[in-house]
Amino acid sequence: MLIVVAPVLLFGKIFLSGDTLHFSYPSAEFFQSHFLSGLNQNLYLGFPWASSFHYAYFNPVYLFVFTFFDFLLGYNLILLLDILLGGIFIYLFARNFSLNKDGAIVASLTYLFSQFSVFWFSSLPITNGLFLLPALALIVCKITSGKFWYAFALPLVLGYAFLSVHYQFIVMAFVGATVMLAYFLWDRYDRSEPLIKNFTPLFLYIGGLFGGLLLGAPQILNTVGFFKHITRSDFINFDYLKILDLGKYFLPNLNVFKLTGQEFFPYIGVTSLLLVLTAIFFQIHKDKKVLFCTVSFLLFFSLMIKYSPTALLMQHIPVFEYFSQPVRWLYVANLFLALLSGFGFQLLVGSSTDSLLIKTILKYYKKVLIFFGLLFVFGNLIIYFLKDYFILYAQNYFDSHLFAQTSQLPIDYYHNLITVLVNGVLYNFSFTNPNVILLFIVLLVVYMCIRFFKGKRFLGNALILIIIFNLIASFFINTKFTDKSLILDKPRLTEFILNREKDINSFRVFSYAISDAQYKEIAALNPNESEEIERFAIEGLVGNTNDVSLVGGLEANGDKKVQQIIYFYLNSVGNDFSAKMPILSALNAKYVVTPYPLNVVGLGLATSTTVTRFNVPLYLYENKNFLPRVYLAKKVIYLEENADEKNLSTVLNPENNFDDLTYVECNTCETFESGFSSADKVSILSYGDESIKIEVTSKAGRWLVVGNGNVLGWTAYLDGNMTTIHTANYILQGVHVPKGVHNVELFYKTEWYRSL
Repeated sequence: MLIVVAPVLLFGKIFLSGDTLHFSYPSAEFFQSHFLSGLNQNLYLGFPWASSFHYAYFNPVYLFVFTFFDFLLGYNLILLLDILLGGIFIYLFARNFSLNKDGAIVASLTYLFSQFSVFWFSSLPITNGLFLLPALALIVCKITSGKFWYAFALPLVLGYAFLSVHYQFIVMAFVGATVMLAYFLWDRYDRSEPLIKNFTPLFLYIGGLFGGLLLGAPQILNTVGFFKHITRSDFINFDYLKILDLGKYFLPNLNVFKLTGQEFFPYIGVTSLLLVLTAIFFQIHKDKKVLFCTVSFLLFFSLMIKYSPTALLMQHIPVFEYFSQPVRWLYVANLFLALLSGFGFQLLVGSSTDSLLIKTILKYYKKVLIFFGLLFVFGNLIIYFLKDYFILYAQNYFDSHLFAQTSQLPIDYYHNLITVLVNGVLYNFSFTNPNVILLFIVLLVVYMCIRFFKGKRFLGNALILIIIFNLIASFFINTKFTDKSLILDKPRLTEFILNREKDINSFRVFSYAISDAQYKEIAALNPNESEEIERFAIEGLVGNTNDVSLVGGLEANGDKKVQQIIYFYLNSVGNDFSAKMPILSALNAKYVVTPYPLNVVGLGLATSTTVTRFNVPLYLYENKNFLPRVYLAKKVIYLEENADEKNLSTVLNPENNFDDLTYVECNTCETFESGFSSADKVSILSYGDESIKIEVTSKAGRWLVVGNGNVLGWTAYLDGNMTTIHTANYILQGVHVPKGVHNVELFYKTEWYRSL
């Protein structure tokens, strides 16, 4: 366990993955540096943390860890705790599911260090759920055996999960545990007992769920309350198995363009997979637990197949219809595979030296070894002799049939891209691929171990060591790390801005077309340069940062209206950038970071630099016409409330000049006094994450515009009396202030009982 976390815990490394660098680590840093703040002003015009389960805002462990440790150490300690809890609960459940000590160790290793589990080590809201499924299964196992007092643990486990775990994994764990409950109720049904006694575990299970819902109410109610306002409620993409995904059971990083998926990680180790197949083929007709695990695995696996009846059904069931990645059902399916690996281990180790069974198993293992040997030898011969022909054919086909449909970059660029793609596909099967070498080493060692050590006491120990070697080797082959300085050192353009600006709350920064150049200039032709790819994104201020306030950020559960403006309009590449300038100015965007030169009226080049070893340029432009974070509107036009489609079109009109004109969504404000005087003024008395205090002096009634997203949770007070916050310019906050001198205060409160 310590081996896999040693790089990040002991040797100053961090996980080198996009979501971790641009989302997870910055979130941990914000949690620590803005302790208990419920609003992140640096993200999407002010993002409410409790609105998204991605942050585990109410996790009690976070409150303790980030009080005493820096964000990186705290992050890694939480990860270590997650792995430890997952290991304890899967082992205890396996033991209670009729596996002996060694069989339970095999099941635990298979579950805990499967590719699916270790891939998410860099995402705490998912790793927080590593313990959840085996913990629920253990409790279900206990209460169905008559140990009803274990039911008291159900609300505690579920309550902690609701406060800490990605909601999709909570639902999947609950479904998996319910399947377990159904099996135990059937298996342990006693006809001599009253019906109600036989179903007492079911009632306890339901009661535990309600108890968990009560304890998890702070996060649950916030998630439900915000859900209808976020983008995810409208945009769901279903990612099912691709045609070559099954090959990942043998080659964990198999990657063939269009033929493999991005988030299907089924690898459980070659050794464990062989043990699973051993249990299924040689024990399924003798052991009902093996039969149950096999059927359950197939059930959950079917949810990942696009046109299976179960997958189609799930798209129409409440809650499940929002599961954007059905391949995540591997979380549950892998638990049953882990149990099967334990049963296969017990069967193999328990067989006698001259057993017909062991001879049969060896025969099939030998066939598997020969099959893969011939397959890869033949494949590598094809690669060696025909690779250049494949590349030339692909390039000629592209020139004749596809080039006319592209953005017409130089033909050499596309030819180089084709070469990279073909080489990438062929590398999957090459003997220079460490995953291929690992496959053959493990297959050969397992076969030799069983053949020469069959019937001996240390066969079991030898197989466990092979499993550990297999899974740990795969982890380090396929998991990338880099030095923590990548996120601790400030990006160059950030340092330039901070040296130039005195008040970081007076402006925002917009990153434009960074991802487009990241792919075209680096990733497309250099897919293995992960550190340089991510370095460019960090330098281009993509994702989340806690140094300056961004117009955008990285958050799938952002406010729907905010995302419509920023993600779907401003971030779109190819449109006339000058048309974006009015709304960018209204959003307090003083700086624009982009890899491309912009010849736009109102933008002046502040500085430029080149980043990564590929010397990709980054330009920092200053917007001369940006509007302050807080200002008084000159002229106001009232728009109909809740007419989002019409209002969006109005606000995005490139002819708008928001310095002179403000749109306020209000059906009853026509009678409000509104005037303009150059002598009117607005002063910011204090500006924090959750509170803004402003003094307004005006000769007539004025509309005060605050450049924060008008999201749930904000309350405004005018001279101590609550007043209404209206929506200004589609996504900002507007407060009407009468003439005279007045104090306006805006407070953000994360009060879960108000979220509905």
